[in-house]
Amino acid sequence: MESRGVNGQAKRWRGGTPYTTHKLVRYKARGHLGARTLMAERSIATRLGISALNILGPGLGLLRVGEARRGFAFLAAPVFVLLAFTLAFALLPTMTLAGGIAVSAAAIAMALAILGGSVWLTWRASRERPARLPLYARWYVLVVIIIISGLASDLAIELAHSYYKPFYLPSDSMAPTLSRSDKIIADMRARQRPAMGAIVLVRTPDAIYVKRVAALPGDSVAMRAGVPIINGKAALQRNEGKIDVSGSDGMESGILFTEQFPGEASPHHIVKIEQSALDDMPTTVVPAGHIFLLGDNRDRSADSRVSPENMGLGMVSEARVIGRPLFIHWSADRSRIGRDVSH
Repeated sequence: MESRGVNGQAKRWRGGTPYTTHKLVRYKARGHLGARTLMAERSIATRLGISALNILGPGLGLLRVGEARRGFAFLAAPVFVLLAFTLAFALLPTMTLAGGIAVSAAAIAMALAILGGSVWLTWRASRERPARLPLYARWYVLVVIIIISGLASDLAIELAHSYYKPFYLPSDSMAPTLSRSDKIIADMRARQRPAMGAIVLVRTPDAIYVKRVAALPGDSVAMRAGVPIINGKAALQRNEGKIDVSGSDGMESGILFTEQFPGEASPHHIVKIEQSALDDMPTTVVPAGHIFLLGDNRDRSADSRVSPENMGLGMVSEARVIGRPLFIHWSADRSRIGRDVSH
């Protein structure tokens, strides 16, 4: 049945209740009693903007359009994914390069699925705007939700980083083993005292450093003409020829040596560039609970040979050891990607 109103608009009658047809506004039945809520269609630009809210946090767009259950589920999804990875880190053996690639691929796939799903569902649900937004859909509440979600994600990331964590090398003090700009994955799990010759990460009040263990608690250590003397025994060094390494002023020419400390399981490589005052050091005993560290780029490393007062490390407390490098996951020299640097 149809009639004309005062303004000339067509009116249809359904069950004795009139409603006005309109391009953008319509009545939509809601609730058990058939209460009607005014719904307005959103423009394409508005819908795109709401969908883009999910970039700030998956699920925010859904909350904005009144989809509370789905919105909060998508907001929580990244945190649960991080917790799942952390549980896997705790249960599985030490990560390898292949394991790191698998974890990265899975993380990227899940992130894209969560983001894509939230954007798609938001787009589908954003066509109509209710006359009254729920409280959780208001912009100022969404800001609070973003902050809370960000804090929860940060906590989950920190928990995951207590097992494995990426680091960036800002210097060449560990060349040729680690070069400037190398990016590494480090094992941050609690473990026993580092072995002789192991590479470790140590935290100081100023920064985190990567160095090699040259002497353990109670060992006597000295330097003579660039050769470490541990408990009266000289480290074995073999000249391997010339090598170019990057320095603060460009490339530098040095000599590559294979070196093995007394008691070290396998040899490693070092670089000597020039004679320096650090080539000689009187005999000293490593205090209990401390370790003596050296950089592989011997003439460009402020390590345990240099006191903290002179911007070095001095003897380092074992409590400052926070992890050990595992492998290089990115490098300017692509041939270095994947290299094992656990020793």
